[in-house]
Amino acid sequence: MNYPEDFINKIICGDCLEVMENIPDNSIDLILTDPVYQKLEDYKFLFSISSSILKPSGQLICYFADMYLPDLLKFPFGELKWVKLIVERNVGTKGTLWKYHCKTGCKHAMWFFKSPFPKDIEWTTDFIYSKPDGNNVKHQWGKNYPSIYELIKRHTHPNDIILDPFFGSGTVGRACKLLNRRFIGIEISPEYCKIAEERLKKVPKRLDKFINGDFIPKEKIILSGGDC
Repeated sequence: MNYPEDFINKIICGDCLEVMENIPDNSIDLILTDPVYQKLEDYKFLFSISSSILKPSGQLICYFADMYLPDLLKFPFGELKWVKLIVERNVGTKGTLWKYHCKTGCKHAMWFFKSPFPKDIEWTTDFIYSKPDGNNVKHQWGKNYPSIYELIKRHTHPNDIILDPFFGSGTVGRACKLLNRRFIGIEISPEYCKIAEERLKKVPKRLDKFINGDFIPKEKIILSGGDC
């Protein structure tokens, strides 16, 4: 595979652990992804290769399951610098930790950067709101549009390159197209690659018309962070 012609704005069907080795150092502005939580070695690999392929001031934002945080923090971060956790409040949905009798209404993501810290990004918060949008109909663990859209908007600029090595049904790619960012999507499942390809063909050109193909007002999709 040749970079960038075989990568930019493409969905690559393959194992990200192999495909990412073909991305040159200092090439990516943001890695935004939601790995398989139980596969801790994937996180270890992600931390390691992000140190190489992120540009200086590039960022990594990756979701994780709370129960694995103590294990994840034991992995070396390489050149990545820890910022903090980002809390995603899922309005209208709750999970359940049956073992601990606990209802959950938040998800968390780890936020890193590669030195120096990107001083030209928007002021941001460590808290974002999200809401169900039907994306898990396409993928069992699909992320909601509002949170992905907002994270890309806050942490990147037009024409930046955003990589999602666990692309699923393509939510990151659709948000990138709406925000005039370039993307690289890597997905191991041929089924989800096909679903993502079809969804990317249907992205509306207007920024006030998206979320699962439904037309809704712009002010309802750009959800700003609030106080914790």
